[in-house]
Amino acid sequence: MYMVGWLIDILIIGFVVYFFLEYKTNKRYQHYKKVNPEESTLDILKRRYARGEITDMEFEKIKNKLKDDLWKKDIVS
Repeated sequence: MYMVGWLIDILIIGFVVYFFLEYKTNKRYQHYKKVNPEESTLDILKRRYARGEITDMEFEKIKNKLKDDLWKKDIVS
């Protein structure tokens, strides 16, 4: 009876380790990694536009909002 409990524990730990290593090494999960802290929000926006993730209208709308936010931040500080 105790042997079955240990076996289940070992299997669970094995699955956790396997999926952790798979997550760290698999290319499918690369887009979940942190963004370069030196990359500006405008750079990210341009990259998304270049990939076709957003439309022309969305790009302009977000770009204008970012510029307005930066302008307001400069006034406040």
